[in-house]
Amino acid sequence: SLAFSTRTHYTRTETLFIGTDGHLLLTRRGVELNGEAVTLDQSEDSFTLQMRLFVEALLADREVPVSGGEVLKTVRTLDLVRRASESGQTQTF
Repeated sequence: SLAFSTRTHYTRTETLFIGTDGHLLLTRRGVELNGEAVTLDQSEDSFTLQMRLFVEALLADREVPVSGGEVLKTVRTLDLVRRASESGQTQTF
């Protein structure tokens, strides 16, 4: 389950995601997972990285890095985030 709130004590430049296994905080300074700073590789943007890994997997006849099921979970999560933001109500996955 995932809770998303745009009405927290955090400033508008911070977004907090609370899940059953922990929380993720996105700020202008960076990303924190359960209170620990996360180091992000910014050598290439995330879309380019995803496409490169996908193409490399296809060319090498390997399993793709992210399954279709995982993609659907991500799309559903983003839709729930949008709904929560618009309605101000908690959304349940």
